[in-house]
Amino acid sequence: MQQSDIKAARAQELITAATSAIGRRQDTTGDACVMRLGDTSHRKRAEAGQELKSHLFDMVTEADRVGATAPQIVGDLAGFPVEAATGRG
Repeated sequence: MQQSDIKAARAQELITAATSAIGRRQDTTGDACVMRLGDTSHRKRAEAGQELKSHLFDMVTEADRVGATAPQIVGDLAGFPVEAATGRG
């Protein structure tokens, strides 16, 4: 397979993934914004942001105690999972 064929195949994969993502996307403009974190749904961006920061702080605190964590889904936004992990850099 030539390099141009490999690039074309990869481009097609990206187009397919983007088309799928567009179909899953949910509106987040204005009052339509909903972010789910754990079992709680937040309609206000500031509240969702504070809750997310709190959750991430807890993850970092736990990582300081037991070590890095594997990626985990902490919620979703606009139809997409929100994933977080901790590590040591």
